[in-house]
Amino acid sequence: MKSWLALSLTLAATAWGSLDHSLQKLTAVGREGLGNEAAGEARREVVKTGPEALPAILDATGKGDNVADNWLRLAANTIVDQALAKKEVLPLREMEA
Repeated sequence: MKSWLALSLTLAATAWGSLDHSLQKLTAVGREGLGNEAAGEARREVVKTGPEALPAILDATGKGDNVADNWLRLAANTIVDQALAKKEVLPLREMEA
């Protein structure tokens, strides 16, 4: 039981570390296509995280320029669309905080 808990915590920490890294790539995108390739990959990784990523996406908004915010909105919209289609719960309370 303890090893299952340790493995779960390790996987969760890895997933959130990966989410942070992907969000950093998205906020680093600039005009004229600067960082677009990395942003495309990062967006896919953020979307894989699912609704749990929405509060972190909102927190990252405004840390880059308008182009970066567009990438973040695209990721958030995709997550919400997929969650609604699957009838998953959205973390509304966490996003209001």
